[in-house]
Amino acid sequence: MARPPARSATIPPPGTAAVILTANRLRDGRVVWLTAKGSWSEACCQARIFGSEEVAVGLAAATDAERTQHVVGAYPVDVAPGTGHPLRLRERLRAKGPSIEAEHWPAISVAS
Repeated sequence: MARPPARSATIPPPGTAAVILTANRLRDGRVVWLTAKGSWSEACCQARIFGSEEVAVGLAAATDAERTQHVVGAYPVDVAPGTGHPLRLRERLRAKGPSIEAEHWPAISVAS
C-alpha cells in the first residue's frame, strides 16, 4: 500500500496554522497588515498573529476597515507559528514591499 506524500516541515496541517491579515490600503494601494492595536501597518513584522480560534475576530476588524473604506481586499495569510513568516510565496513577496518604486518613474503624458 502506497504511503501519502510527506508534508513539508514548514507547512502545518490545514486548520492548525497561525494567521495574519493583509489588505491593500485604499488611499494608495500599498500592502498593509493588521496590527495588535487594530491599525494597519506596511510592516509585516508588526502584524498580529491570530490562532485558529481567533481568526474570526481579525476578519471582523478587517471587514470593518473595508466598510469604512480604509482598506480593500483583506484576507487571511497562513504563517509559521512563532515566527509569523508567511508560508506562501505570494505573501512573502507582498511582505517585502513593492518590487518597483512608482514614485521614481517619470510622468507619462498622453498626446491629444
